Amino acid sequence: MDAVIVPSLYLKQMVVGWGASPEKVHVVYNALPPHDDTVSITLAQSRTVLGLPQDVPLLLTAARLTAWKGVQYLIPALRAVPNVRLLVAGNGEMLPALRALASELGVADRVDFLGSVPHERMPLYLRAVDYLALYSGYEGLSHTLLEALREGTPVIASDKGGNPEVVQHGGNGLLVPYVDVDALSCALRDAFAPGQREKLAAQSSMGMDRFTFQSMVHGTMAVLEQVMRR
Repeated sequence: MDAVIVPSLYLKQMVVGWGASPEKVHVVYNALPPHDDTVSITLAQSRTVLGLPQDVPLLLTAARLTAWKGVQYLIPALRAVPNVRLLVAGNGEMLPALRALASELGVADRVDFLGSVPHERMPLYLRAVDYLALYSGYEGLSHTLLEALREGTPVIASDKGGNPEVVQHGGNGLLVPYVDVDALSCALRDAFAPGQREKLAAQSSMGMDRFTFQSMVHGTMAVLEQVMRR
């Protein structure tokens, strides 16, 4: 190939590892589709619409329920924050095992399995929760993280794959070593400490200019023009 476009530095390293020349591999970040910034709904209003409690700290994870998405680590870590409720959006082959794990660990009353949530409904859930958690073992570049941050919701993510290119630890969210349930438990305690959510939410737009549709188009055009000049 004359050029290869990848959506993260992490994937560039992977492609170079396959034998591609580094100078031929170009990072052009994925972008979110255009967003209607005129629609404004608060956390409290979102919870009312969704029928969620107003006075309970809420943590959301949205993923296909497979082993590499790490929900099986979030559930035991939940014991570190007794007042927090975990919403799990998604289906998959691990659903029965995750239900059993929550019951075994005594947190079944604080884990709500929502099943598949329509994509158009996700912004409402993202606005309604305190944090989005994505404790996965692999991500090229997660749109779920981008969607949460765009809604003003800080994130808690594993330090794997492209996650560190989106999440700035202590800025717009928290990065957690993977796999380390003790570290994840500490991160949850930190996240729900007084004032922490407000601090991180205020910086949720940090670095988001890299993921605009305009930036993606310009980056792609620059690679195409470079190839054509050759």
